[in-house]
Amino acid sequence: MKEPPGRERYLTKAEAGRLISVARDMRGGEMLADFIEVAVNTGCRRGELYGLAWSRVDLARGQESITLRSTHTKSGKPRTVPLNQPAAAAMRRRAEWGWRMHLVASGHSLDRAASRSDVCATDSSRRVRKRALKTCAFTT
Repeated sequence: MKEPPGRERYLTKAEAGRLISVARDMRGGEMLADFIEVAVNTGCRRGELYGLAWSRVDLARGQESITLRSTHTKSGKPRTVPLNQPAAAAMRRRAEWGWRMHLVASGHSLDRAASRSDVCATDSSRRVRKRALKTCAFTT
């Protein structure tokens, strides 16, 4: 005899928005809010996002996506997940955060670097940013 399906419930847009808002209002909650934003907008599972590395994130305009390894998916198959505008914006915020944390750890002044374009004007700064994005995991 076939068992009845389990209860399925999805967050409404209002519930998802409230959850993200509450997370963002928490002390240090920006990262959690972005994590929820990506999860809600992509349908990715927690383990898929925990296993995500920047080397598998494509934030090029018009082709934003993440590539999940087979070891992190429930099906055991790799897949590419497109990012809609809210998910891509959250990933860009995390990339910017990782880049800034790397600069601070490297002894650079963020006061002088008002924006990424200001600091990335030199080849050496571009190399620093590229190295920072490779070493900063989404969940850090």
